[in-house]
Amino acid sequence: MGTLTQTSINNRTVIKRTLLNNAQGFILLHNHPSGNPLPSFHDIEWTSKLRKACDLMELSLLDHIILADDCYFSFSGEKVFEYDGTVE
Repeated sequence: MGTLTQTSINNRTVIKRTLLNNAQGFILLHNHPSGNPLPSFHDIEWTSKLRKACDLMELSLLDHIILADDCYFSFSGEKVFEYDGTVE
């Protein structure tokens, strides 16, 4: 759920849903209605924090995909993060 320009979600909600579904990992997906699939600073910062929280809970954030019009951006595919969770 969100507004026209942003969505509010927290790490606890994502991790809770993952655990309640007995999943070991998950893929995060959201859209950019602007048509630009590139992640914002907020997208990168939040994904980094979520990865760190997942590491503590032994969960795998497999990818974060941003959809926009007829294109997408994949954090995993673009190797945005190294294995230690730091931004490249």
